[in-house]
Amino acid sequence: MVKKLNGELFIYSANSLLDGRVIYFSKTKGWTEDFNQASIFKKSMVLSIEKVIISRTDKNNVINPYLIEVDKNGKVIKLRERIRLIGLKLQGQYNV
Repeated sequence: MVKKLNGELFIYSANSLLDGRVIYFSKTKGWTEDFNQASIFKKSMVLSIEKVIISRTDKNNVINPYLIEVDKNGKVIKLRERIRLIGLKLQGQYNV
């Protein structure tokens, strides 16, 4: 699942198979729609956490988890991912 990683900090994102919503992985909550609860992983931790992500994907109707690069403050770097968050912003869940 892991491709060449250029950044240092990442979160896992996916879509819910049941309703198509954007979801994020939290070590304490599992998959959640709340971006603010997403766990940030250092590049060195990504391979070790991948098995946990895959195991929780099968049980929770999650499709295509992948890594999103974030800065040291937890803000999304790539424009594409910020656009995905706009729907959450409109619902008042996250400040882009």
